[in-house]
Amino acid sequence: MGGGLAIFSYMPTTLSSEVALTRVKMLEALQDIEIASRLASFDADNEESLDEKYKKLRCDIALLLHDSNDYRLIENY
Repeated sequence: MGGGLAIFSYMPTTLSSEVALTRVKMLEALQDIEIASRLASFDADNEESLDEKYKKLRCDIALLLHDSNDYRLIENY
């Protein structure tokens, strides 16, 4: 097979509802990240510090413990 369509031959034809829901949530999270990065204008030409950019997002940040479920989820993706 040639071209970019070869990857589709390896994708499963059916997904469990749990797997499908997980993938939808991941896509929603990626969309949220994209929107947030646009709002905070993350670009190489901007001289704002990372802290200043993060403040524009108006959300909290917290350290994740390595044995937490959230950490393992992020590590997998």
